[in-house]
Amino acid sequence: EMRKQHIIFVEGCQKHGGMTKAKAEEIWKLFEPFQGYGFNKAHAASYGRVAYQTAFLKANFPAIYMSAVLTADSGDVEKIGEFVAECKKMDIAVLPPSVNESYQGFSVVRKEGEKDRIRFGLTTIKNFGEGIADYIVAERKKNGRFISLADFLDRIRDKNLNKKSLEALIKTGGLDEFEERGAMMANLELLLEYHKARMNESKNQDSLFGLMSDTTSVPTLKLSPSNPASNEVKLLWEKELLGLYISGHPLDKYREKIEGKGFSVKD
Repeated sequence: EMRKQHIIFVEGCQKHGGMTKAKAEEIWKLFEPFQGYGFNKAHAASYGRVAYQTAFLKANFPAIYMSAVLTADSGDVEKIGEFVAECKKMDIAVLPPSVNESYQGFSVVRKEGEKDRIRFGLTTIKNFGEGIADYIVAERKKNGRFISLADFLDRIRDKNLNKKSLEALIKTGGLDEFEERGAMMANLELLLEYHKARMNESKNQDSLFGLMSDTTSVPTLKLSPSNPASNEVKLLWEKELLGLYISGHPLDKYREKIEGKGFSVKD
């Protein structure tokens, strides 16, 4: 690159600077040593500054820093796995998505008297679109936390909350604070019918097919009895839709024996 610029520089000095060719060549010779170290020196300084800044942030604001790192590479499952493992080493809990705490990307959950934690974002879930994620966050900001499964289905009156997105939300733990995952999956069609009817019903309608109670402003949704999802099944769901295990690992019950043999259990 420097050789290319040599001719351009010498000719330019003569044409635009009124220099002699000899003077231009003399000045050029002052530049020549730069090609041996200038590029590396500039980059070393820049990367050194960035390294210092990121090290400072990681040491003093660990959860915020790791949340930003996770969000920046949210499309790369392999990197996300590495960063989640790093969070565990730093004693930062990484939690599954939640309709009451998650935003679009990874975010920090702060509660008084507790250590900062990181929540998976709604848009990190496979089969869960950005539009429905935006709607959930906007509704929560406007009208407060969702108090029940019925309340969530009633307030998210968006057509993008369909079978695929609701199933993804259930499987990844986004609705865990309301009902058990296995029960919600077993009653998925009932939930979809409830949501569809609530979207279509008129304002003065009080009940729906016996599924609701008219004693409160928010109808009560009753799920049919079902077997809870096993821990193994939950982990498979998380792996399928988040790209990695969040609430545990299939080999956790063997972890002590495996690590005792000198091996490690990779998340």
